[in-house]
Amino acid sequence: MELLKWELRKIWRPGILAAILLLAQISLSFLPNIELVTLLLLCYTAVFPLRQVLGAVLVFANMLFQSLGCSWRASFLAVCRQGLFFIPTVWILALTLGLPGIQMAQMVADLLTFLCSVPIQTWVLKKLSQPQK
Repeated sequence: MELLKWELRKIWRPGILAAILLLAQISLSFLPNIELVTLLLLCYTAVFPLRQVLGAVLVFANMLFQSLGCSWRASFLAVCRQGLFFIPTVWILALTLGLPGIQMAQMVADLLTFLCSVPIQTWVLKKLSQPQK
């Protein structure tokens, strides 16, 4: 019985996502360029799970840094996500991949910001775990 519950927990999210995508595709079918809408929906579903994880980690890092008084670290991560990585990523991916590149740009910027935030987070957490003198 426990195995069945565990398997159902793994299955319900993709099922609901597939139902939402089908409803969105049907409701947007009046648009003349349906290939573009389908491409947008497919790209969104391809990056949706990873975006949730990266977004949660970045929000955690920003909130942690702000609450500890490390506002420059939080600002640095925000600038990385929305400017330092996002603008060049949009430009480079648009030139190389076209429309799919533009659609993937925010995900790539989030990934680069996440990779940039890991050393900062480990440094802050190590500093917090040390006894204060």
